[in-house]
Amino acid sequence: CNKDTPYNKMTMDAPPEMESYEEILINLQNPTTPETSQSQKSRDPRALRLSAITTALMETIRERRPSENKQSGIQPLEMFTVVLTALEGTLSNPSASTQLPLLQILDLTIPHLKPSVLGHTFRTVSRLFRGILTSSSASGEGGTADGLGGNNALLRHVSSTASTLLQRVGTVSGVVKEDQSLTLVQDCILNTFGDGRPKVRRAGYTALMPLLGQKGIRKHVEQYVHAIFSSSSFLESTTTTKLSRGKEDEEAVKLLHLLQFWNTTGVDEEAAVCVMELDKSGLGEDVLKLLLALLERDSRSERVGMLLLALYTSMTVIVESGLTFDNDSKSSKKVLKCCTFASRSVATLLQRVTSTQLTNCSYEDVPGAHLHLLVSSLQLLLQSSDIQHKTIGTKLLPLVLQSLVSCGVSDSMNAGSVGVELQRCVRTCFPYCVTTTTNTSYVTSLLPPFATLTSVSHASCWESMLPGMALAATQFLKLEPAPNTTLLTSLVDLVDVISISNQKQSRVIENALGMIIESVGLQRFLELVPLEVKTKTKGTNTQHRWKWMIPLLKTSFPTTATTLSTDSSQLSYFQTTILPLARTADATTGQANSDDTLSNTKTYYQSKCIGLWSLFPHFCIAPTDVCASFPGLAVILGKAIQDLARYPQLVTIIPQGLVVLSQGVSTRAERNDECKPDVDILSSESVKLLPVLFRMVERLTDSSDEPTPDDTKKKTALQQERRQRISGVTACIAEWSKLAPRSYLRTLFKKILTRLVTATTRLTQEEEKEEHQDDTDTDTIGMLLELSQALVSSQVLDTKHVQLLYRAIKPLIGSEMRASGAIQKRAYKVLHEICERYTSWILGTAEDGSNTAKKEGGSQQLTQTTELLIGSITHCQVSARLWRLKCLTLVVNGLDRECASHMAIIPQIVGETLLCLKDSNAKSREAAYTLLLAMATVQQGDNDGMETSGNMTSLFQTIVAALAAETPHMRSAAVMALSRLVFEYARLYDNVHNLLPALLKTVLVVLEDNVKEVLKSVVGFIRVSVAAMTKEQMEPFLPDLVNGLLQKKTDRGKDRGIDKFRAKIKIILKKLVRMYGYDIITPLVPKDDVRLLTHMRKLSEREKRKKAAAREEMDCDDDGATRNNNFDTLMDSDEDDSDGGRTLMTGITGFTKLTGKSKGGKSVSMDNRTRLSTVKSAAMSTKSTGTTKSRSDGGSVRIKNEKNGEVMDMLDSNMAKNVHFGNDGRSGYGDDDDSDDGDDALEFDSSGRLIVKDDLMENEENNNTTRDDDDDDDDIKAENDQIHLGSKRRKMSKFEKAKDAKQNSNTNQKKGNNKNKKTTRELGAAYKSKKAGGDVMKKGQTLEPYAYVPLDGKSYTKKNRVRAVSEIATVVRGGKRKNRR
Repeated sequence: CNKDTPYNKMTMDAPPEMESYEEILINLQNPTTPETSQSQKSRDPRALRLSAITTALMETIRERRPSENKQSGIQPLEMFTVVLTALEGTLSNPSASTQLPLLQILDLTIPHLKPSVLGHTFRTVSRLFRGILTSSSASGEGGTADGLGGNNALLRHVSSTASTLLQRVGTVSGVVKEDQSLTLVQDCILNTFGDGRPKVRRAGYTALMPLLGQKGIRKHVEQYVHAIFSSSSFLESTTTTKLSRGKEDEEAVKLLHLLQFWNTTGVDEEAAVCVMELDKSGLGEDVLKLLLALLERDSRSERVGMLLLALYTSMTVIVESGLTFDNDSKSSKKVLKCCTFASRSVATLLQRVTSTQLTNCSYEDVPGAHLHLLVSSLQLLLQSSDIQHKTIGTKLLPLVLQSLVSCGVSDSMNAGSVGVELQRCVRTCFPYCVTTTTNTSYVTSLLPPFATLTSVSHASCWESMLPGMALAATQFLKLEPAPNTTLLTSLVDLVDVISISNQKQSRVIENALGMIIESVGLQRFLELVPLEVKTKTKGTNTQHRWKWMIPLLKTSFPTTATTLSTDSSQLSYFQTTILPLARTADATTGQANSDDTLSNTKTYYQSKCIGLWSLFPHFCIAPTDVCASFPGLAVILGKAIQDLARYPQLVTIIPQGLVVLSQGVSTRAERNDECKPDVDILSSESVKLLPVLFRMVERLTDSSDEPTPDDTKKKTALQQERRQRISGVTACIAEWSKLAPRSYLRTLFKKILTRLVTATTRLTQEEEKEEHQDDTDTDTIGMLLELSQALVSSQVLDTKHVQLLYRAIKPLIGSEMRASGAIQKRAYKVLHEICERYTSWILGTAEDGSNTAKKEGGSQQLTQTTELLIGSITHCQVSARLWRLKCLTLVVNGLDRECASHMAIIPQIVGETLLCLKDSNAKSREAAYTLLLAMATVQQGDNDGMETSGNMTSLFQTIVAALAAETPHMRSAAVMALSRLVFEYARLYDNVHNLLPALLKTVLVVLEDNVKEVLKSVVGFIRVSVAAMTKEQMEPFLPDLVNGLLQKKTDRGKDRGIDKFRAKIKIILKKLVRMYGYDIITPLVPKDDVRLLTHMRKLSEREKRKKAAAREEMDCDDDGATRNNNFDTLMDSDEDDSDGGRTLMTGITGFTKLTGKSKGGKSVSMDNRTRLSTVKSAAMSTKSTGTTKSRSDGGSVRIKNEKNGEVMDMLDSNMAKNVHFGNDGRSGYGDDDDSDDGDDALEFDSSGRLIVKDDLMENEENNNTTRDDDDDDDDIKAENDQIHLGSKRRKMSKFEKAKDAKQNSNTNQKKGNNKNKKTTRELGAAYKSKKAGGDVMKKGQTLEPYAYVPLDGKSYTKKNRVRAVSEIATVVRGGKRKNRR
């Protein structure tokens, strides 16, 4: 082959992908890739076959070359020629295993050839493809069991290769004649559309997708689809000449396969151009005709129903594709075609399809698809840029609404899907039709469909349909200049009628009204729907409208400033409209006090007044008239909040509204300068409101005037309610203090501080004189502390004022005065606020974060604060402990680890922190842990990538010293602290990780302690340490650790109580075994606990086998080669079955031979393929498969006289005679089932020898079982025997009667010592007959005796689990107790 040969002339300007083709050949020869290992690929027979054939073809090519060119690279044309020759040779003796890899190589080679080369050989390649298809259809084979693929795979690759060839030659016009291309498309691709194999069809769909861009092929596809639709038997037949059921299904399947491709192309963006041409060729009309024909046939076939759904989906694909195109010149024609088809489809469907036809369809999703098509078509028409289409959509909207509502109120329709479509229609179509039209008659035409929904007879569909009606009402309310309130009024009137009679229906309507409130706003809604309407109409309930409307307004309109309505409310509306109603209700309440006849309505009008006032926070969200309305409203608010006797609820409502108003105005002022006048108004009014709020705190704190109830619960409830009100008022003071003038705040603060110092001094003097403390001073101090905390939290005080306050609360914290716990707790709260809000003042730092104090001495204020907290530990009340810990945490966070005086503080507070770890209050314990971690963080430093000096070591040394404490309480707390520190920092810092061996050695000494709480803490520490330490660090401590954990008794023989933590110890042993193995751990375990390690080892090996089986199942190919290997292994086994092979478990289905006789065994095995991993793990176990039955809790139920295929009446009265349990001694399946000791599973070692258990262990288990069984009640035993043996009593011999009598006498003697022992309640005991066996209906029982146990979560809690298991055990037959779960 020289340079002048025709071959080189055709390849001299080869495509640039030549180098990539060489890589393809290398990958074909070497199937191993970096992503897949050699072991995984070596088991794939397809890859090995493809590699072998590629190598053979390459050797053939080199043999035909001259000697000087044998080692040069393989060219695509050479491979193409050799593959074609090989494929021609296979036609005489067709074999899928040979043709399939050749097609794969050809598919990879074609893209690297010139279109002109492929054009010359196109007829040859087409003839080869048709020959392969002919031979494949003649053989009729499917897949193969060798994993190499069969005719199914061959057909898929023919379609794929044909598509690749057509794509390559289609890029150049004139290379191949159009009729040749269309013939290849028809034979190799389109003919697969009707194939019954899903994979073959999907391969045809995928192959045709890239070809739809070619005009000739697209036109041929359109003609093909049109021919199938026009020749459909559904169009030819009439309603009088119906098709048979089989003919219907066959025709429906044929069309379904075609529509599956159609719907797929509609989703694909590249093939969307084909969908756009469907209407031009009349295919859309064919679909519409076929759809109408099917609806008129009234067929109940499920396949026809599926075909209807596919037709609706196809039409929806055409319509919705118009919504995805951009509004450019290229897409305008396509959108116009979609709109034309949509208008014609909607008009035809609305005219010819009735709701009766939809409900008669056998497929329940068809009505929803019908409505979805209508709404999508209407949306496309209204969003079109063409005026004519918009006009058509506007005219069709009332008809579509009527169709939606008619389907929604139908009982046979799914109201949920209809409601979704109604909401979509309103959201997408109403904005154009309603808001842009000025024709009132058109708006009126949209109301009748919704008026149908308000009928009480359609209440069942309200939950689904009323949200759509609410959205429509919202759109009508946006009409200008006059909104239409017809729908809103209908909903409100409906609630007025049924608000009392039917609460469930009322809530549904209220939810719809809530959607309207969220959209239009609170004030706008109240303007349209007044709270009170004076009417005399019978049957209405307008005078009680506030009962349901006020709660609805509060829940639908939030009180947060982040969520704002489009229509802001005004404070003037609340002042001029809402407050007069509240005054009227209050006046009526005053009349009720003087008139006895109205005494019953006093509470009613008080509730109404409070309800009206509760709307105040909602009007404060974003008012637009703060400057004009708030000054006058502030006077009313100040008077109303002081009416504590009649309306104490206002103490919560008004401060909440003021907080919302203050936060909203401040936030808007930061964003917009136009809102700053509102800030000035609030600042001026704060001078009037703050004194009122201060007085309210004083009144709420004074508890002398309140009656003290005798009931403790009522007293606690009153105290909590008062605390909530005080908290609300103080939060309001903190917010409004930010707006108040600074000079005014200084004056207020000086007054508060003066009164606080005076009251504290007076209380101190009373204690020194040992006089009776006045409760007035205590309440005053508490009130002043609350006010001080509010001012501190507002951060408006200067540092000198904060220092004065600190000096004032110092006696309440650090002195020995016997102040109440509440006073000290509030003092700690104030100190906490100071430490949190004024951190720079405490730490002595500037605002920029620089430390102004000296490193050696630290901040003077920080020193004073730490001395105060450390010195007051002996005077701290229990109730103040939480806030004290929070204060210490803030102080510790401000310490400097480079300052020696700061680091000296930590050892002084470690003891208190450790004791608080054992506090009874969960919040205090969590705060103590937070403080502990704060101390560790301060000592360790930030450690930003640099080696630290190991400062945390001193903290560990301090905590370890607490292990020598006298009390077990402190020792346990110290171990818990070490556990938390190791858990948090052992993996982060090397210096902490290096301390673990020394820490473990020290804690193991404490393990010798026999106190329960100490042992519990030590076990927890060991568990954390084992997870954190390395194997080398842990190994020296293994003997002491294992022995200390498993040693049950002390040297004196006393029980240590270590068994109470057996579950945690078992987890530790699992970690040690995982780290060192059983061979190292087992010799360290005491002899009495060796069985525990043996049991753990068995469980571990069983888990490994399950995982191995699962991995093997995942590695199985589609043809099940590995599954067959497992079955062959099982069949070749020499192990004898203990039950004659009846329970031999197969490797394929996991069913026994007995269950395989059942008719439904095959289908069940197919449905449970996901459980094969569990079945395989059992098959691979070294235990005998014959023991599967013995592992179950109870015997299997069998029917003695059942015949194969016979239908048995299980309700027949004689059925009980034929039912028995498989292990009751009367199997009826042969004489082989005579083993009564099958409760224990037979175990074999690797060599097949039987493993015999320890006799002593077996005797102990049997004795325990006997003792447990003797404790059962005799009646329970008798009834259980009846349940298991049948309805008749079993006949007993004289010997058996004498034996039972002796056992009963022994049992009665034992009962004398167990009189107080509770007997387990039997399930179904209420139906037990006293005169005969079985169940009977007794007088007064309404339920029949079925074997049904209702699921109840309370019965399976930790507390009731034992009782529930014992109850179920009365009816579940079980073997030995060790086998029960």
